This record gives sequence, C-alpha cells and structure tokens, in this order.
Amino acid sequence: MHSERDLLAWISQSCSSEVALHDAHDWYLIQLPRIVYLKNLPENSVLLDVGAGDGSLILFRDWLAFSRLDLVFVGLSMEPGLHTERYDEFHTCDLDKEKPILRKSPTAIIACQLVEHVKDYRELLKWFFELLPSGGTVFIDWPSPHTVDLPSRKVFESKGYDITTLNFFDDRTHTNAISIEEIVSSAKELGFLIVNQGMVDMPYLASRLRDEGRMKNDGYLLSMAMWLRTNFVSYCTLRQP
Repeated sequence: MHSERDLLAWISQSCSSEVALHDAHDWYLIQLPRIVYLKNLPENSVLLDVGAGDGSLILFRDWLAFSRLDLVFVGLSMEPGLHTERYDEFHTCDLDKEKPILRKSPTAIIACQLVEHVKDYRELLKWFFELLPSGGTVFIDWPSPHTVDLPSRKVFESKGYDITTLNFFDDRTHTNAISIEEIVSSAKELGFLIVNQGMVDMPYLASRLRDEGRMKNDGYLLSMAMWLRTNFVSYCTLRQP
C-alpha cells in the first residue's frame, strides 16, 4: 500500500466529493488528535507546548470550531517563532542540555513531532511526569516507526510534488524511530495511565487534501495528504494518576 509505485499512483488521482476543497483543511484540523486534545482540556488549564516551533498551536485558542480563551499557554522551543510572542510564558532552550524553570505550573502538556529528535525520550517522559499534578495529561505525537520504510520525499519532488519529510530519514535531525508500544511501555513504567493511542487515519480527507494541494500547488496540503495516506503520525495521551 505504501510502495513508491502505489503512492505515486495515488498522489496523481482525483476523487469526486460533496465536501468543498476549501473546507477540507478545516475538517482535517478539527479532527486531528492534537487539536481534539487541546480543545477538550479542562477549563483554565495551563498548557505546556514543548517543541513549540513557530508557536502556531496558540492560534487554536481563539480559532476553529470554538474558542478556548481560558487556556494559558507556556511554550518551549530552540528559538522564538512567528507566534511565540503571544504565549503567556515562553522559554528558549535545548532540552537535551537543560530543563527550564517554569513560572506557571502546567496541568497539561503537548509535545508534537518532538520525541524523535531528543537523545532520550524516556528522560523527557520522566520530566513530564514530575511536572504534572495528579490528573494532569500529556499528548504526544511522532513519526510512526514504519516511516523508515517509506519512499523518500525526493521521489515525489522529482515528479513535481513538493512535499515535506516522508521517509523518517528525510529529516537528518531524527534520531529515534519509536513504536507506540515503546512509548506506552515507558510511560507505564513511570506510572502514567494510558488514555488513548493510535495512528492518525483519515482516508477520505487525505484524498480531498491531495486534490486541493495539487490544484493550488500547495506543498503543505500535499504533505498532510501523504501523511494521512501513510499513517505517518502516531500518538498517545497519558494521564498522571
């Protein structure tokens, strides 16, 4: 299903649908596990966004589906980004070298596309466990381990499709190809309860994002379509007892 030939054939296809192309991206975001997690946090949660990147997660505080203006955002990243000045508290740091002292105590943590970059994800999970109060939760997502066997993005670029990382090693900063079972096992050893786990899978919207991405020559939409098609993203939610 995820061979080079099959994926090249799929990305060139089109589907007929009643969902307007311009709506497909919103529906994709609304159903993303990370956004479902954020939108359903308990009232007045203090959310620690670890590996915040450009800080775009904070845009969802007052956009899409319904607002969560009660949420407090604390961000960590290697450097400031486009939206990080909007965070209620923000730190620049290298988590492999140091852990920042936070002024606001998080009751929830989100770490997206991060554990594959750190030297020891177990140490990161341990830090999360120590930070959270009883009942606090962590949402994590990362590249599924089978991405090591996916074709490289260069295959698609050579055909005119500008996509981001597809094979795990397309990103040279990736260090750990981690399974859901490994994350769950390590979390349980620390004392976390497992709330949910899985791989992001939206076959219908994958096709709609593909069509819109091709029509607009939009590499981001094509990339997200390919991630959905290949179940690129694994995720789990953990709870401090």
